[in-house]
Amino acid sequence: MMLITPTPGGSGFAEAIIKGYISDAIPADPEHVKNIALAMVIIWSIISYYPYLIIGASIVPGWIQRKFESHQ
Repeated sequence: MMLITPTPGGSGFAEAIIKGYISDAIPADPEHVKNIALAMVIIWSIISYYPYLIIGASIVPGWIQRKFESHQ
């Protein structure tokens, strides 16, 4: 499914789809599987996606300032 949306904006699509894929592999009661899958997706996002946003938000402004400052 990720071949359809290989852009950074496609991460929300991947999070929605992954719940359906991993729900078969979770050994729990069927009524709790979706909640567990949602928790796993949120934890995975916190570990893998949001640190890049935080690091980028701290590095990019300085890089832009150095790259595009006027040389007078």
